[in-house]
Amino acid sequence: MGTFLEVAKKRRSVRSYKPDSIPDEILSEFLEAFRWAPSGANSQPWEVVVTKNKATINAIADIFIEQYERQKLKDPDFPGNRKEYLKEVPVVVVVCGDPRLKDAYPKALGDRRRNAIYLFSVGAAIENLLLSAAEQGLGTVWITPEEEDEVKLKKLLSIPEALEVWACIPVGYPKATPGSRQRRPLDEFVHWDSFDAEKLRSNLQIREFIATGRAKLMYGPGRNKPSHSDDGGDKN
Repeated sequence: MGTFLEVAKKRRSVRSYKPDSIPDEILSEFLEAFRWAPSGANSQPWEVVVTKNKATINAIADIFIEQYERQKLKDPDFPGNRKEYLKEVPVVVVVCGDPRLKDAYPKALGDRRRNAIYLFSVGAAIENLLLSAAEQGLGTVWITPEEEDEVKLKKLLSIPEALEVWACIPVGYPKATPGSRQRRPLDEFVHWDSFDAEKLRSNLQIREFIATGRAKLMYGPGRNKPSHSDDGGDKN
């Protein structure tokens, strides 16, 4: 077991998995880590569907393979990945949020902030799961369904209409560990006592990042232009 920082640096978005099964005690441990995430008003606005059923996993994979094809047409500039690797994984975790619990948050904050608390709460639990899995030597990747995918996932997994499906996370032992991806240096984004306006990235810098730098930072030095290949890279 390493330090927290070592585990955080070890985590990767993995897109190539061994078929090896995951012991139940390890599954229970990273689900326990999920359970202990912070949430607004301790509302714990989440539900999780975990499947090891191969037919179900294949059906989930088909949903996201179709998503990839749609995205390629809708947003050809986005450097996406194919999703066939989902058929390799031994476990898939589908994370749902319960938006009804937004009513537990202070009404004085307004709808926008209360919605943020709800989403941040679900996101914090997902991050706990990803880090716990990494500590166990497991690979994961955070996949976001579109609304069309959400409808299909709800039908496939009998998820109640009141819930929202926010993430699909394959879990398994990596065939290979992707290399580390560049992170912004601390002195680029940390501001002491007050915001240093000279550090704020210009609109031109943001546009250049999206146009030419995004793929490289998502997937490594070999990707400097939009592509839809499945290279096992790291979007995070």
